[in-house]
Amino acid sequence: MKESEQRLDNVTDQKQKIRVRYRGINPDEPEVIPALPEACHETR
Repeated sequence: MKESEQRLDNVTDQKQKIRVRYRGINPDEPEVIPALPEACHETR
């Protein structure tokens, strides 16, 4: 029983760390990586 309780605590700690890490992210404002202009993609 002690091992399962310890695993549960570890999982709970991991989940809490993830929640803290992603707390400030707004999914409506994704980070945009600029692309090259279309003129640079000319084919021959």
